Amino acid sequence: AQDWRNYLVGKGYTISSFMTNSQATEANIRAAITNAANAAGSNGTLVLIFSGHGTDGSPGDAHAYCCYDAGNTGTGYLTGTELRDLLSGYNGKLFVFFDSCYSGGMNQSVTNAKQYMTTTCTNDGYGYDESSYSNGAWTYWYLERGLIGQSFTTAEQAFDWASARYPYGGGDAPQEFDGDASAAFNI
Repeated sequence: AQDWRNYLVGKGYTISSFMTNSQATEANIRAAITNAANAAGSNGTLVLIFSGHGTDGSPGDAHAYCCYDAGNTGTGYLTGTELRDLLSGYNGKLFVFFDSCYSGGMNQSVTNAKQYMTTTCTNDGYGYDESSYSNGAWTYWYLERGLIGQSFTTAEQAFDWASARYPYGGGDAPQEFDGDASAAFNI
């Protein structure tokens, strides 16, 4: 999380919300997304980064990321459909990065040409932690080695380079959801 924050601040982004561990409850995440989308407006850029646990067995058996308060009560999950609904009125640029298992099933939020998402894996794949990387494996290859290490400026450049070097394949291979594949998405 800190590596992404440092990168984005270095690119001139204002970080309106930065949550880790116990701060990252479902209610706090929902509020932060809504507030950030409202602040960014139609001319801004909203960046959502999630690194943690994902599931394909949240309430309703939907793909979701697990918030800090995830549990057996049915709360603490944010599904792809719920994320799409939270962002439904947002018309600015959107960059979403998921580094978690089952994250390819969260692609419902990419709904227009100004949106881009990359995920660690397919809807039934796994993400991996690599202690030697000090990051999740996809964060390491995409952010540390791609965007920073290669000085890429577009999401697609970083994805192509990093996914070609990513050590996992099949359902565990990174995914790209690009609202306009004919135009570069600048980060």
